Amino acid sequence: MELHNLTHNLYLENQSINIDGSAYLGNCKLYISNNVSNNTIIIEENCKLHNLTIRIEGSNTTVHIKKGVGIGNGLLWLEYNGKILIGSGTRIEDANIASLEGKHINIGDECLFAHDIEIRTGDSHFIYEKDTTNRINHASDIIIENNVWVCAHCKIMKGVTVKDNCVIGSSSLVNNSFEESNVIIAGVPAKIIKRNIEWSRWPKENK
Repeated sequence: MELHNLTHNLYLENQSINIDGSAYLGNCKLYISNNVSNNTIIIEENCKLHNLTIRIEGSNTTVHIKKGVGIGNGLLWLEYNGKILIGSGTRIEDANIASLEGKHINIGDECLFAHDIEIRTGDSHFIYEKDTTNRINHASDIIIENNVWVCAHCKIMKGVTVKDNCVIGSSSLVNNSFEESNVIIAGVPAKIIKRNIEWSRWPKENK
């Protein structure tokens, strides 16, 4: 099932969809695979969503977009038991966010994502040791805490945690967790390049 131009008054059997009347949805689409159920979509008040596609390919998933979120372009892709939470006031210019293999993605409040961002809890395919057939690329949750600025062309991979008030530099590949707040993370793979920083969307007085 594929729906173009989502509306606030939307009822789908065996699905729970709650879109606040104050939310703006422009050219937003919803795709739900056949024969799935118990999926939940919550879009809170004063969200402004443009060119967003929500793609659900399993049952028991949750998309929760909290109040005041802005998205310019994006894809939210969920498999069975997946969950994507986007915190209040977060702004996303362009991102593909994939909750794969039942793992969760939690994005905090007041984050800022530039364009060409990729966030995914898994690799989509499976890799095994040749001799033992033990899998070596398990999926894992992703946590991005509050007030994190993700610059353009970044990839944030499975199992990553990024703490409050961090900056992720352009074109970085983040494939490990960082347990420090207020740092700049950059590189391929990413590492801490500066500590004890803070960032703002608006200029402050020079010192």
